[in-house]
Amino acid sequence: MKTLINILMLFIFYPTSLLPQFYSDIEPSQYALDFFQLAEESIHSFVESVDLQKKFNDDEIQHIATLYYNAMLEDPVGFKMHQRKKYNEWKSNMIKSNYTSKELKPATKKAMLIEIVSDKYGDDFTEILKLPALVRGKVIKKELVDFIGDDEKTKTKQMKITLIVEDVIKGEKYFNKDDQITVSYLPFWFQDLYVDFKPGNSYLIPLRPWIGLREYRGEIAVDLLPFDDYGIYSVSNDIPITDGKCYELSEFSSYAEFKQSFYNTYMIFGR
Repeated sequence: MKTLINILMLFIFYPTSLLPQFYSDIEPSQYALDFFQLAEESIHSFVESVDLQKKFNDDEIQHIATLYYNAMLEDPVGFKMHQRKKYNEWKSNMIKSNYTSKELKPATKKAMLIEIVSDKYGDDFTEILKLPALVRGKVIKKELVDFIGDDEKTKTKQMKITLIVEDVIKGEKYFNKDDQITVSYLPFWFQDLYVDFKPGNSYLIPLRPWIGLREYRGEIAVDLLPFDDYGIYSVSNDIPITDGKCYELSEFSSYAEFKQSFYNTYMIFGR
């Protein structure tokens, strides 16, 4: 009977699509559990949060960064689902206290811990820290489709890009070289920047799960990073092309050199 239950759980939590995608493990990763436990134990109210930075030494801040990095790398969907679970617990406790409790929302505690990491390592580093995947992919198709938001009221356009993965810099648990994947974004995310994504061209593209109010269904979103062109760079002659610095890294003469520089700078807590 237990074996049957485990098999059913696999069908529920693991992707049923043949296409590569993000998915959640059956249980939240230990990194996620430890991260939220640390937030729970360290922060209770805004009053306590004023001197939060002073609570942690450099080694402890590095530990927080390591937990967050690996939680997002190992199971970004599970991390978000666990955060929702903690929110529901918080909401239940608030109702029981007739909304007199000063306990902060789990998302607020998470943000405060991340801010400590950002103060030590910098905003750019912290943005890549939470990035679950970065791939180099060749565009083979793009199409503009109708999009209806989770509230069923928001109606706009969604761009869907079909890629062949040429290399996986981050996110090897979910994607492999030669995978065909579809990634999406809403054009208004980019404000005044126009990203062409020309079929036949290759790009470095940061990715994340597309998680809204409903349950996650395997969609992959283009993530926007605080760099030139939102961290989306075309690749020509095996070199990322940008007017400025690619992810603020030093100049490089080859893709292999870029990749090693990225690893040395941003993936210091594991791969």
